[in-house]
Amino acid sequence: MGTIWALARKDLKLLVRDRSGLFFAVVFPLLYATFFGYIMSGMSSSDAQVRGIRVVVVNNDDSSESQAFVEELKQDEKFDVLVAQSRVEAEDLVRKGSRSAMIVFPEGFGKTLSNPFVGASEAIELGIDPGRSMQASMIQGLLMEKLMSGFGTLFNDSKRMRSTVADTLSSIQKDPDIEPAFKFLMVPFLKSVDRFYTELPNTQTFAQNGESSTGSSGGFQPFAIERVDVVRASKDENPSNLDSAFQITFPQAIVWGVMGCAASFGISLVTERTNGTLMRLRVAPISWTTILASKALACFIATTLVAAMLIAVGVLIMGIKIHSFLMLLVAILSVSVGFVGIMMLLSVLGRTERSAGGIGWAVLLILGMLGGAMMPLEFMPESLRQFASISPIKWSILALEGAVWRRFTVQEMLLPCGVLLGIGLGCFVLGSRIFRIMGK
Repeated sequence: MGTIWALARKDLKLLVRDRSGLFFAVVFPLLYATFFGYIMSGMSSSDAQVRGIRVVVVNNDDSSESQAFVEELKQDEKFDVLVAQSRVEAEDLVRKGSRSAMIVFPEGFGKTLSNPFVGASEAIELGIDPGRSMQASMIQGLLMEKLMSGFGTLFNDSKRMRSTVADTLSSIQKDPDIEPAFKFLMVPFLKSVDRFYTELPNTQTFAQNGESSTGSSGGFQPFAIERVDVVRASKDENPSNLDSAFQITFPQAIVWGVMGCAASFGISLVTERTNGTLMRLRVAPISWTTILASKALACFIATTLVAAMLIAVGVLIMGIKIHSFLMLLVAILSVSVGFVGIMMLLSVLGRTERSAGGIGWAVLLILGMLGGAMMPLEFMPESLRQFASISPIKWSILALEGAVWRRFTVQEMLLPCGVLLGIGLGCFVLGSRIFRIMGK
């Protein structure tokens, strides 16, 4: 054990002397967290060309009109819709990161869909995963566009429009509970609309070819959308807001720091092989198991310390609040084990330091992109999005977020941490075998 500790200290000293390695392990993740933290504080996105946004829908109205709208939403290629039976189920899917947002249609929603003159129902609730807040405005815009598109068809159909107006006018005049002031305003308005469609039955004032947009009705907005963050909160906390945008960016920053450590240690193994250090160690009475165990221990210590340092900066300077420090410790240890294995596999990808560094970082960046660390998964082609679950970056971010702000339970932490441990052990065993073959 003394030999392992001595070799581990040697590797830690080499890391400290490697300025580029320290930059990617310490400085770069801090720059990443700070820069994107400020961006996410006020950034919005509205790319209507995005496809397959993963949302979960709760239909509390359950009318034929609302059910038909949900079916239309499911057919829209911009959305990937899952229908939940309850709000609790929908919140759980969003909080765990399985869905980007939940859409809750209130009672009376179907009535407003079929007749825009009856008045708006309660606000449609749009619950957003705080980790995907950059997509919130885009989702809201696409949903409003979908809601308003049905009115283009209604306004272009003179017979249907006159029938709707007549039914609304009759119900307003007969209902004794409606305020007189509302009747005074609505009755003349509805009569003028009926007269308009009587005199111009073929008009297409509001839309062309049955299409509409959110601005096609001159500001007419029968629907209201209320946006909230879906976060599990304790009894004395507000569940709709996070304390800081940095709570979202720092888990990703930690992963970038760990990636930097893994890449540096992977290159160091190649350096020791090409410089003959490994050969000299082999001449000494030291086994391959001891050599690789020391390298793994040094990498594990470095990644854990980098993660701990970044957390300390986040808590003390950025004001991050941690849900559970015990959960965070488990997440960090699992992430470190995962990347120790990845480090070992990266070390056999190149014969020289330059090739190993280039290939290693290329692999890590691809894994980062697949795992959602560089861009939202909804912005990626569907063919690539299917491979997100194979990326350890995805599970690392999810485990750290679960401990920091998603408020995962012990059972919910088992999946991401278990996947990371499996990836780490599998990659380490495979990389060790290849490395021994190359060292002979």
